[in-house]
Amino acid sequence: MALSFIQKLLKQYRETKSVAPKVQTQQTPPKLNDEQSLILEGLVNKYNDATLKELQTLLKHEIDVD
Repeated sequence: MALSFIQKLLKQYRETKSVAPKVQTQQTPPKLNDEQSLILEGLVNKYNDATLKELQTLLKHEIDVD
């Protein structure tokens, strides 16, 4: 184990009296809604050898980008 990991556990124990994993808080919401995600999935299936940049361009043409 890395020294930094041990130090982090010790600090957490001093602050909370526990070394249990921290509860995850709310994550950043997805950028795409369900419909847009399905469109992207279709593009990935259709153009499975496209680069991320190419998929980004294709997706921008398919959806209304604010």
